[in-house]
Amino acid sequence: MAEWEQKAEYSKSEYLKADELLTDKKKEVEQTQGELSRVTEELGEATRKKEIAMDLYHAISTDSENADLFDKVVDLTYKNEQLRSKIQVLRYKLEKAYEFMKQFVINGRNMLDVFRERIGEVKEWVHRKVAGMGQ
Repeated sequence: MAEWEQKAEYSKSEYLKADELLTDKKKEVEQTQGELSRVTEELGEATRKKEIAMDLYHAISTDSENADLFDKVVDLTYKNEQLRSKIQVLRYKLEKAYEFMKQFVINGRNMLDVFRERIGEVKEWVHRKVAGMGQ
C-alpha cells in the first residue's frame, strides 16, 4: 500500500510542477503577445511617419535651404524616436522592479508601498527645505 501512496504522491507532485510550468508559460505568452502588439503598433506608426517624411522631402527637396532644414528635422525626429524607445525600455524595467518589490512583505506591507511612502516623505522634506530657503 505504501508503494501506491508514494506513486500517487509522486504523480501529484509532478502534476503540480507541470501545472505551475503551464501557468508560467501562459504568462510568458501573454507578455509576448503584448510585446508583439506594441511592436506591430510601432511599425504602423513608423510606416506612416516614413510616408509623411517622403512626401515632405519631395515637396521641399527643390530648395536647398529647405533641404538642410528638412535633414535637421529628420535627425531630430530620429533622436527623439531613440529617446522614446529608451523611455519605453526604462518604463518596462521600472514595472518589472515594481512587480518584484510587491513580492516582498515586511510587517504586513509590501516593499513597493513602503518605497512609495518613503518617496512621498522625501518629496515633502525637499519641498519644505526649498520653501524655507526662499524666506
